[in-house]
Amino acid sequence: PEIMAFMLKVQNGALQVETEVHRSYLASYGITEEQMNNVRQSAFARAYTSNILSIAYGKDILDILVAVLPCAWVYADYGYRLAAEFADTLDDNPYKSWIDMYKTDEFWQDSVWLLEHIEKLVADASEERKRELIDIFVTGVENEYMFWASAYDMQYTWKPEWNQAR
Repeated sequence: PEIMAFMLKVQNGALQVETEVHRSYLASYGITEEQMNNVRQSAFARAYTSNILSIAYGKDILDILVAVLPCAWVYADYGYRLAAEFADTLDDNPYKSWIDMYKTDEFWQDSVWLLEHIEKLVADASEERKRELIDIFVTGVENEYMFWASAYDMQYTWKPEWNQAR
């Protein structure tokens, strides 16, 4: 029940808070609701979310927690580090609302919660099982990296030349 309550809190936060901040941010750049609702997911984001969904549908709760950890941890870390790095100019930063959302202690504590619960659940696991979980985590980190890198490079498909066809 504790894990279910935590996951519901995370889902509610993503739906109620993150979605609103992201949609407001996109709207400030003139992107319409229709465009937001009909955007095609990038190949890298699709690979990432498909991987997490396959784990969610086919694995146990420990695998699921490990699969979502890279996302939670990376966003909390970026929010915290960017807020510190741009503290003197944050008020004029176009990413202020995004940084403000992820820099909070509450968001950081969600990552801490995940780590603590993963450590409890993995305490008696075999070395083979731990290697499986490490693979899930590393794959998540790789997907997180590709997601951010592809957004930065504005690369939406596996081959950059395919972007022109969009």
